Amino acid sequence: MKIIVIPFNSIPILINEPKKNLNHIWLHDQVNGYLESVTLPNSILLINEEGKLQNLPYNKVASELFRIINTNDVIVGNAVLVGPVDNEGNFTQIPQDIIDHVMDIWNAINN
Repeated sequence: MKIIVIPFNSIPILINEPKKNLNHIWLHDQVNGYLESVTLPNSILLINEEGKLQNLPYNKVASELFRIINTNDVIVGNAVLVGPVDNEGNFTQIPQDIIDHVMDIWNAINN
């Protein structure tokens, strides 16, 4: 299953893991805290629920994705981008067009 880890300070990382390996504990570790989900078009952004309270660093790529639905807020800390939830309530993999969009954002920010 393809997902993207979006570190606050480096290039987004495409992860291709079996669904069983991408459990709640793994996701929790990626964002360094309790999970909060933000529903975006065709994807879900998972972030640290207490990131702002913990003064985590600004995440440019995740914040740019978030601007699709909210232009007045930012994302801090690491984030994980997963596909929409299926009929059984499980995350799905990210569509290729979303992967391409994330990398376009990274390239625009860093050029």
